[in-house]
Amino acid sequence: MSRHTTVTVEVDVDVDFSELDTDDLMEELERRGRNPSNAPMDDYEAKARLEAIYHHMRMRQSKVAYKLMYDYVRDVLGKAV
Repeated sequence: MSRHTTVTVEVDVDVDFSELDTDDLMEELERRGRNPSNAPMDDYEAKARLEAIYHHMRMRQSKVAYKLMYDYVRDVLGKAV
C-alpha cells in the first residue's frame, strides 16, 4: 500500500517591478496565446487595469502592483499564476 504526503510550501519572492513594463506584460500574454483583446473585458477596462499596474510600479508600490498584475493575468488567462 502506498502513502501519499502533501507538502505546502510558502515562498517569498523579491520582484523588481521597475524592470517590467506594459510591453513586457503584453508580450508574455501573447506568448501564452492570450492578450487583452481576447479577454472577456473591453479595451477600456483592460487599458485602465494596465495603467493601474504601471502607476503602482512607477510609485514603487510592488505589493499593490503585483496583486493587480496577478488579478489581471488570472482574469485574462482564466487561471492562477
